[in-house]
Amino acid sequence: MIPKEIHSPRATDYILLLILAAMLGSSFVLMKIAVETIPTFTTVWFRLIVAFIVLFSVMSLRGINFPDTNRLKFWAYCALLGITANIIPFSLITWAEKTIDSNLASFYMATIPIFSIGLAHLFSDDEKIKINGLIGVLISGFGTVYLLAPSITEASKGTVAQLACLSAAFFYAFSRIQTKNLSHVNPLITSTAVLFTAILTMTPFIFIIEDLGRISPSNASIISVILLGIFPTAIAYVILYSLIANVGAVFMTSVNFLVPAFGLIWGSLVLSEEASARLLLSLGIIGLGFWITSDRFSV
Repeated sequence: MIPKEIHSPRATDYILLLILAAMLGSSFVLMKIAVETIPTFTTVWFRLIVAFIVLFSVMSLRGINFPDTNRLKFWAYCALLGITANIIPFSLITWAEKTIDSNLASFYMATIPIFSIGLAHLFSDDEKIKINGLIGVLISGFGTVYLLAPSITEASKGTVAQLACLSAAFFYAFSRIQTKNLSHVNPLITSTAVLFTAILTMTPFIFIIEDLGRISPSNASIISVILLGIFPTAIAYVILYSLIANVGAVFMTSVNFLVPAFGLIWGSLVLSEEASARLLLSLGIIGLGFWITSDRFSV
């Protein structure tokens, strides 16, 4: 099928972008609370299940069905996104938040556009990196290293956790590029199908990796997982895929700088976390690097 034609961002698109950023930013606080009494992979698994139940219920009420099972290309892309946009990054960040603050974990989402530029250069024929793009990537890379430097030099236990968040950002960037292959499909169908394949992939392993019978979750952790499934997963993914289909992936890059901002706000309000000057400066450096990659600096 022919991909859907995109249009210039409208006021409603900007509103949806802010709502999306607020939801995604809240996920880091919710993961921090959930993982206090629920193991990492179990948290991710239940998050996916809750999100799937919500979206599948909406599909059923609206009389929408999945594409035929013989559409292997559609399901193959969904399986790929289920792993790269859900299982891997969710697991990496959830595990990392056992060690580091939620606002620090959310910071690394600002690196997604930088990874996207490099991946687009490798996987796209019409999005090759330019000189300004290379300079921007180097500047943003410096911002990331600047934040990581203290924990590396001090052999901090948070180093591996931060690298896990950085890896999660890479997989998010990879999945965003692959999402355009499904831009012609109803975002509700895409979101639900991706969650479905993620659950199918993860279920056989969850009973081997973790002992579900010995888990004693707190009420706060249970509520957090439910909220994780509903807002920053189910609803957020429909908005995400809808915006990518309507206004394109380039417009969506700005959400990656809004997410850390909301992550800082949620972390401060809910967990009383403080943002260090180094973290804020690093975010600014990465933002500067991405700004330099924009077309106004095209070379």
